Amino acid sequence: MATFRLRGDSWQVQIRRCGHTPVSRSFARRDDAEEWARRIESGITEDRPNSQHVNDGPTVGQLLDRYERDITPTKRSCDRERDKIRVIKRYAISTIYALKLNSEAVVRYRDERLQIVKPATVRRELAIIRHCIEIAMREWSLPITINPAHRIRLPRADNARDRRLDETEYRRLMTALNDSRRWYMKPIVILALETGMRRGEILSLEAKNVDLTDGIAFLPLTKNGRSRRVPLTQKAIETLKPLVTRSRLFPISAPSVRQGWLDITRRAALIDFRLHDCRHEAISRFFELGLSIPEVALISGHRSLAMLHRYIHLRPENVARKLRLSSSAS
Repeated sequence: MATFRLRGDSWQVQIRRCGHTPVSRSFARRDDAEEWARRIESGITEDRPNSQHVNDGPTVGQLLDRYERDITPTKRSCDRERDKIRVIKRYAISTIYALKLNSEAVVRYRDERLQIVKPATVRRELAIIRHCIEIAMREWSLPITINPAHRIRLPRADNARDRRLDETEYRRLMTALNDSRRWYMKPIVILALETGMRRGEILSLEAKNVDLTDGIAFLPLTKNGRSRRVPLTQKAIETLKPLVTRSRLFPISAPSVRQGWLDITRRAALIDFRLHDCRHEAISRFFELGLSIPEVALISGHRSLAMLHRYIHLRPENVARKLRLSSSAS
């Protein structure tokens, strides 16, 4: 099927047909684009079934369906992966027969997505395509020897964050949280800032796993697949006290928290500050308090110094203050 888009001063036409690599071309006039599309589509329609499609096997989309059914449920991030698979299946790459998939088609998908979303998102989507083809080759008898998704250049994802709150922003944030009608937002944000826990970890907290006497919150399953015991600050303990009366502390969905955070940041006039940045803020504060690398890693759950380092954003003025105090003491 042909689709037409006016881009600048030219008409772009793209033709997608199941089992065929998509083709596109630009024209100065729409009439010329329509005429070209009719000729191309006519050529595709005239293909003989016994010469092309009988033994072509499943399309990439059909492989993704099986992957979503058999492989995705085994992953902790299965819901997010299903969303990504639905996105991939909206693009022409899903209509290509897997046996005919080549690196050019994967590159075309990569470049098209890069015009819409960030490189890190494209990398994650390509990882799904790559793994799906790999599973099909190894376990589903897809008769190819080279995975075309392995042969392309991945977009560079430089998405490291270094956003921190200053004192004025922190006060505005607390004011917005106090004024919010969403009761759960203030304790969630405070716990994120005091413990460095992720949103999903906070939402999964259960009363049976919170020990306010020893000041420990137990997370049976975290992002890296391991359990973690998180030490609690006094402020975190005070925040949790009124919540441990229910078995699940936050009977709230992730989308509700996401919408609540958008409302809070709008009220507080916080620019480019994400809820996950609270984890960066917490980890940076731990180091500023003088905690060692092993101590902070115990709290955050990071298993490598490289990953932990991505969350450390010390303020130069604080370091300068320490240097001055050290000099005066000597």
